[in-house]
Formats: sequence, C-alpha cells, structure tokens
Amino acid sequence: MRASSLVPWSLAIAGGGFLLWACQPPAGEPVLDVSVTPRSIDDLGQAAEVTVTATDGQGHVGAGTVKVTSVAGSLKASETLTLDTYGKAKTSFSCAVAMDADCAGPVRVVAEWLLNGATITGELRVTVGAAGTGGGTGTGGGTGTGGGTGLAGDVLIIGATGAGALGLASVNTPTRVRVGLPSSLVVAALRPNGTIVYIREQPVYLQEFREDSFVQSGAGSTLPNVDGNDVRPMVKCGTPEAPEALVDVWSRPDSNNYLYQCGFGTAQRFQGTAHVPDFDGFGLVRLGYGGSALLVEAMPGGHLIVRDQQGASVTTQLSNVDRELTRARSDGFWLVGYDGAACNLRHLAWDGTLTTEGTYAAPPTDVNVTPPCQGAIAEDGTLYSIGTKGMPAERVVVKRPFAPETAAVVFTPEGLPAPDYSVFPPRNVRVVATSLLASP
Repeated sequence: MRASSLVPWSLAIAGGGFLLWACQPPAGEPVLDVSVTPRSIDDLGQAAEVTVTATDGQGHVGAGTVKVTSVAGSLKASETLTLDTYGKAKTSFSCAVAMDADCAGPVRVVAEWLLNGATITGELRVTVGAAGTGGGTGTGGGTGTGGGTGLAGDVLIIGATGAGALGLASVNTPTRVRVGLPSSLVVAALRPNGTIVYIREQPVYLQEFREDSFVQSGAGSTLPNVDGNDVRPMVKCGTPEAPEALVDVWSRPDSNNYLYQCGFGTAQRFQGTAHVPDFDGFGLVRLGYGGSALLVEAMPGGHLIVRDQQGASVTTQLSNVDRELTRARSDGFWLVGYDGAACNLRHLAWDGTLTTEGTYAAPPTDVNVTPPCQGAIAEDGTLYSIGTKGMPAERVVVKRPFAPETAAVVFTPEGLPAPDYSVFPPRNVRVVATSLLASP
C-alpha cells in the first residue's frame, strides 16, 4: 500500500539546464528498429531474443503487428508479433543445423510493419555457428540504418575499456561489451528503441552511437576511428540562429525523438532543426509520456514542477533532483531520494501527491556507495548503483531491490582476466564502471 504525502523531501543534488519541448514534433520517416541479444549463437538450437521497436513519422510509438521472418531457422515460416503500448514486441530465434542446413554464418532476419498502406522494414543478421557476445542491430525503416544497442529497456554500464574508447554493457550481461563511444563523451541519452544519442567534446558534436568493430593491426587489435561510423545529425547550435554551444540532450519515453539544448542562460532548444519554444524559463529534468514533463524552477534551489499531459502544472516542495534518479511513468514520475536513513522510490502524480513505492535494500556491507542513493532506475523500479569494494578499491555495480530482499553485486572485475588487445580478435574486453544510463 502507498503512503501518501505532500511534504518536502530531499533528493540527490545535481545541476539542471533549461530545455524547451515541442508538443507537435516535425514529421519524419517511420522507423522499425530490430535488435538481437546475443548477436552470435551456436548451431545447436541456442536461442537469441529479437526485439522490434516501431515509431511512426511523428515520432510516436507504433501500433499494430509486425511480421518477423528469417531465411533459416525457427522464424523461417514467419511469426506475427503484436506491438505493445511502447511500440515494442519480442520473440526468440534459434537455428539448428540438424534441422536446417542453412544454419551457418550470417542469417538474415527481416521485420515488416504495415503502416498506412506502406510496408516499413527492418533487418539484421545473426551469426550462427559460434557462441558470441553482445547484441546486434539492424536496419530501420524510412532511410538510413538502425543503431540499436540491442539493450532497449536495460540499465547500461558505461566506462573505460583500455582500447582508446568507452564501452557499454547491460547490467544483465556485464561482460558482453560494445565499444565505440568516445572518451570525450559529455552526456548521453538512451532512447526507447535502444539507440543512444550523445554529445562529445573536442570538437563538440551531437552524435548517434553505432557500435565499432575491432580491426587487426599486426597481430593485435585496434579501433581505427572510435566514432567514425556514428551518425552526426544537423544541429542549430553555433549558427546565427542559435550561436551558443551544444550543451545537453534528452530523450522521450514514448517515441524515439530527442531534444537538444544550445547554451545556458539565453538557451534555445531544438528538435531536429526546428526551434521549440515550450517550457521557456524552466529547467528540464525528464520528459514524460503524452507531453508531460518534470521541470524545475530556473533559480538556485528551485522547486520541482510536474506538468501533466494536458499542460497543467503543479509546483511541489521538492528540489535538487538528479536526472538519472527519475523515470517517466504513464501516470507521473518515479523519484529516488534519501530520507536520512534509507533510499526510497516514490511516485509523483500529476496533482503533486508523493507516494512511497518501496525502500531499497542497503548495499552489501563490504561495498561503499557514495552518495548512498546514486545510480539509475530500471524498468521494474530496481535501483542500480556504482560502488567500490576491496583494497585497492575496485568499482562494482550493485543491484538494489526493495527490502526485505537483499542487494547483490552484479558486476565486479574481481577474478576476471585482464583485457588482451595484443591478439585479434581481442580477449576479455570489459568496462571499468564510471556511470550508469537508463532509458527514460
């Protein structure tokens, strides 16, 4: 049962920029993203999870059904999936050579979505015949190529790899590492379809992540151009219309659109190249479902404001919120905060009512998490935190369910072999956890 409250409540402290949000996004191409985890499977019947994510030309979540077909294996006869309220659907794929002689090497998987009389397609290839790691991505409808990480809905670990680039991995499969984020990354946003849009510096660019592949250099492995295959959308920052620099980016929970901000103070906000004047004079913490938003007053220690799907706003007595300790819900927002004794998950409704969802389990006694409630919120409300353990201290990731369940370390470098880039392909690629990233 929830305990209702409208009293002030302390949240983890972080800075907040200003953002404008468009109620009517510019029209674009519909997209059907396809991802798979793992991207390589054996030919004995090992299953991979295939996820499709549909977005229409307005950036809204797709509806209807998607047909998924493989040229070999378990989806050869096609399977029709029904998209959920987030525009997603999942199925499994396997390929046993004893049943199908074509189960070898790259196997093509195609998804088809009928939208307004037109067929939007997405595809990918699953490598069959060798156990592998990571998630694959496929081409999306409209124009261009999908950049999904295969990790839609996951909490991601981001950190150094020792290969001249940052890596990322799911908290559920932390030793399956994708590489290609530049070490100059400033801020990133994970979209509902699993793609990542980020800002890098030196020079400053807005880019959409595409996983990089190691290439052979002598006997060893190297990444020739860390972000060379990433997509660089056109932005208005630095132009006469918006002369200030690119500083921040946010994703929406019910579409794959994102907004970016040029400058502070007299900040301007854009979706694509279209200037959007909504929410002027407010900082943006989180975009919500159906046009809702979690805002903050534009002043030091400003109060949190919840704006509902009809545009009505309520100013709360809450202040100082860390973006990663919030998450959009269909009926409001989740917030993580500290009551002086424990970390709690609370629900902020459209009318400003604050209700307790649960109290998080404390980290294991041999793990130090500072501040005590830092981290990111998973889809089911679980809190993941980065802590340190041992001497010398090593970074670990802790999964923190609601008490009375106990917290557990889900990733630690202890006992793992060191990465080896002197061979090709490289061995034991791993991340040193420095931050966590969750979908909106």
